[in-house]
This record gives sequence, C-alpha cells and structure tokens, in this order.
Amino acid sequence: MRRKAFRALALLMVCALFLGSFAFAAAPSVIEPQASNYIASKTAYIYKNGGGSISLCFGITATGPMTLLGTTRIELYTAAGRLMKIYTSSSYANMLVTNRYTYNSYVTYPGVSGESYYAVMTFYAGNSKGSGTKIVTTATVTA
Repeated sequence: MRRKAFRALALLMVCALFLGSFAFAAAPSVIEPQASNYIASKTAYIYKNGGGSISLCFGITATGPMTLLGTTRIELYTAAGRLMKIYTSSSYANMLVTNRYTYNSYVTYPGVSGESYYAVMTFYAGNSKGSGTKIVTTATVTA
C-alpha cells in the first residue's frame, strides 16, 4: 500500500514537471523592458476601506537612489469617467520622498458606498542625471 502511494505521488510529480515544461515552452519569449531608465517598477491600485472610503495606493522602485521619488499626480474618476478629485505632490507631502530608491504610500478619499472608482497615477523618479515619468491607470473598484 505504501509503495503504491509513493509511486502514485512520483508519477504525479513527473506529470506536473512534464506539463509545466510545455506551458513554459509555449509562453512567448518576449523580454519585458524596464519601465524607464529611472523607474524599475511601479504599482497602483485602489483598496476599499469600507463605508465608501477608499485608499489610492502606490508603490515605485527606481533603478537606483533618486533625489525625488513617488507620484506627482493622482486623478480619481468615477467608473463613468467623471473626475472627482486631483491629488498633487505640492498639496500632499506623502506623495514624494527624497533620496530613496523605493517608496510605497497612499492617499484616501471618503467616497460613496456602491460607487465605482478608478485612478490615473503619474509616477516620477529623478536625480541629477535626469528623470522619468510613467502613467498607470488602476482597475475599477466599487467602494
């Protein structure tokens, strides 16, 4: 009985490895470029806090230490495309930081329960050699 279970498990593992290699081989061999010479990666999403309140969350990783890093502008829209609020780094100190290579933060919006929202975020990374920006649109989330 124990030997049968061992063989069945071994066969399952071999099949999983065999099928996994086909899935890998079928995947397109496209090398995804870095976001820019200054931005290595970026993440933007909306988190619902409850009671209609939402958090507009962002994360950015630079290619090295940056003088300024974060988001310079966040535009919040309803799912129908109506602009609800604009957040700028000049008004919200937690949107940009200095002398860092990675940063995560958020801003909140009171929202309305049942309303759907999405955000457009402008990411920024800059140092003495130059700067880069990238724009990301979040998925739509219902508050």
